[in-house]
Amino acid sequence: MTVSEPDALTAVADSEVPGADTEGCRLVVASYEAAAPLVSAVTADAARRIMMAPALGDFMELRFVDMGPRPGPSEDRSPAVRLIMEELLAPGSESGRNHLAIAVADRSAAEVQLVLTECANAPFPTTPPLRLHGVASVDDRRSADEVVLNASIAIAPSGAWSHADLVDELRRHANELLGHFAAGQQGLSRAELDSLRADYEQHVRRELGGEPADDPAAAVPDAPERPPPTAPPAQPDILAVESPQPVQAQPVQAQPVQAGLSRLPTPDPPAAVPASSRVPLPRWLVHPRRWRGKQPEPSESGRAEAPRIAGLAYLLITGDAIADDRAAGQASRAVLLRVDAKIATLQRVAYLVRVLQGDAETLRGELRPAGQVSRRDVRHQVDGTDFAAVLEEIRALLRRDLARATKSGEPLARPAVVLFAPDPPLADSVAAAVFSHLAQEASIIWVMPKEAMDLLASAFTEPPLHVHVLPDHEDVADEIAGLLNPAVNAPAVSPVTGDADA
Repeated sequence: MTVSEPDALTAVADSEVPGADTEGCRLVVASYEAAAPLVSAVTADAARRIMMAPALGDFMELRFVDMGPRPGPSEDRSPAVRLIMEELLAPGSESGRNHLAIAVADRSAAEVQLVLTECANAPFPTTPPLRLHGVASVDDRRSADEVVLNASIAIAPSGAWSHADLVDELRRHANELLGHFAAGQQGLSRAELDSLRADYEQHVRRELGGEPADDPAAAVPDAPERPPPTAPPAQPDILAVESPQPVQAQPVQAQPVQAGLSRLPTPDPPAAVPASSRVPLPRWLVHPRRWRGKQPEPSESGRAEAPRIAGLAYLLITGDAIADDRAAGQASRAVLLRVDAKIATLQRVAYLVRVLQGDAETLRGELRPAGQVSRRDVRHQVDGTDFAAVLEEIRALLRRDLARATKSGEPLARPAVVLFAPDPPLADSVAAAVFSHLAQEASIIWVMPKEAMDLLASAFTEPPLHVHVLPDHEDVADEIAGLLNPAVNAPAVSPVTGDADA
């Protein structure tokens, strides 16, 4: 996970409309809280490995869900499934055509079967095209033939899953999904995905028994944030359930409702887990803005970390649409992804990143927390044929972001623009003038092949206080992260005004 958007920049985030020709698949991996720290780490590692495969990285998006405490044998699995559906349908990262998939991991294949069955029976007027998969250590089903429609369950050959084996299984399943959807299954359009969310919202509101109060936040308060349980000591099986310990009941997003799988009435639940007739709305229905980025990851110590100042960073690859060097472009994309991952780890500043694509007329890029950029976000470069116009658009976009970000009066690290330039752009008097103004408002970092550095015009290297030219080498991402450290970049609490143009 990565740090969520700083409060000073919450209003800055906006979403872009992807092209109708793009396709993507969201795979939600879920497990109960006993194994959640380990399975979450496996999911993150699998996502990083998948990102390094060009076709698969462009297509797949992995997310993890902690389903909360494991229910008893006769208890309802629908609260766990609501958490899965909430993440599956959460806005963000939509493509032109969208596919949905769920993978449930648990030691027991019988338990996986119960959750997948509940997912398959999710209450929608029209059944969404879900692909269901399970991962289990022990096949304790009454019959191995008990398989949910369109679902598969992978059983550990040795009766135990190691970290590496589980990462490989998720990657194998991701490749399987890519092959399946490439065979011709039609994905959901953005409009169809929005309709599916509306159907789900109506279902949840019906379960509430009426419309929510005027203040949704007051009617359905968020469950208190709680850090995931400490990862258990190394075990031969990553999905093994910890030894039962008397744990005080803690609230989750939905309290389990005591009911049999047939939803027949059963006795009231124990007093330790009070029954509730109200079903919480998904967070993205109550507080949509919170779903623009991932939730913050608690520190290992469980203590609140010192607040980090906010920052803005624009990343872009410039090039000429006519003389495009594909090999150099691919290398720049790989470096850009490493830079995004590195600046996400800075301890004193929380950067929001825009990866810009298009040209001066269609310059675009979604603002998101550092560490969430995927290959899909760097698929296209910025056409630098009219470099002066591109710089002017960057400057205008930066001013709008800064104007919103500084309304709160909170300190803001000096914004940065990182330009990956396999071929240095041509310098004319207009481009040189616009670049000079931009360099007064933001730190500018050029990254290019060493042999191309001498070709960069001197007009694009001044003033030396705010412009850096780095050769593309193995550790350049660390070097860029060091330059973006707030100890190097002086805070800027207000956007530059038009006086700079005088």
